[in-house]
Amino acid sequence: MICFPNAKINLGLRILQKRDDGFHDIQSCIVPIPLCDVMEIHESGQFKIEVFGAVMGANPKDNIIYKTWEKLNDSFDIPAFEVKLIKNIPLQSGLGGGSSDAAFFLKEVNAAYGLGITDDGMEMFLESLGSDCPFFVRNRIAMAYSKGEALKGCELDLSGLHLTIIKPDHNISTSTAYGKVVPNSHEKPLSELLKLPLPTWKDNVFNDFEKTVVAQMPELSSIKGLLYDSGAEYVSLSGSGSAIYALSVDKLDVSGVGGGFIRQAAF
Repeated sequence: MICFPNAKINLGLRILQKRDDGFHDIQSCIVPIPLCDVMEIHESGQFKIEVFGAVMGANPKDNIIYKTWEKLNDSFDIPAFEVKLIKNIPLQSGLGGGSSDAAFFLKEVNAAYGLGITDDGMEMFLESLGSDCPFFVRNRIAMAYSKGEALKGCELDLSGLHLTIIKPDHNISTSTAYGKVVPNSHEKPLSELLKLPLPTWKDNVFNDFEKTVVAQMPELSSIKGLLYDSGAEYVSLSGSGSAIYALSVDKLDVSGVGGGFIRQAAF
């Protein structure tokens, strides 16, 4: 089995309040993007995972793919697997790479072994593994609520736009980002603001993590300015990580941005 788990970006991300379970209620529009890992899955005598292109933890049992298999193995008679993973989606970037890997692994095994888990069932299965994981089951533009696992379809057309992603070498962990963010309320629903013309998003659609993350990584502010100077219509941090992205009508010239991870694609 070979699959290509894709990344995502967040169009706006609101941190509304801290919950009794320690998580936060959020509101965001999540968009799948054409940046993908490559995953190859084979049956094996014991579960093992080999990762290329990124430095991962030494213990494979800490990997979200292993955790997905372990949970699946508790309910179904499935074999162990050898997983080879090429990481193109940078770690701790807010682009959802780990969550996507887990969801695509589940989808592949579910289909190949006829487990019969519905899309709703896979979303419920993945909730405990990561709040972004359920999104990648259906893998289409959606408004996310609650912890991020409650999804509602969103009619938003980004076709024809160009996407630029830049991630500096420094990382921001999700726990660090949430530990410093200040929840706040908003007058207008994010879904309504996203109906406004794209050039107005700059002044209306915000990621609540951005202020605290930029305070820890001032270079993000410079990158954001360079992207706007290059002709971007909208620039934002994605998720709680350190990747920043731009939407533009034409492909941007980012030759003035040095170092780090840079990718460009069209929707």
